Amino acid sequence: MRTRLANLILHTTSLIHKKKNQLLVSHALASVVNVFILILLEIFLLIISIPIYAIYGNLHKNDKNK
Repeated sequence: MRTRLANLILHTTSLIHKKKNQLLVSHALASVVNVFILILLEIFLLIISIPIYAIYGNLHKNDKNK
């Protein structure tokens, strides 16, 4: 489960990077579309990364208690 989430986060981060590069060279309407898609990808990344933080946060707390 953790591996799948990590791969999904890496893939989404890669898509965000590609969209940011496209945004640098796009014009007019294409820029607006790229910004909208970029915002949606960032929100998606926020949602999918929460479980990873929860999983690793609990592991880190358990290590401190030992």
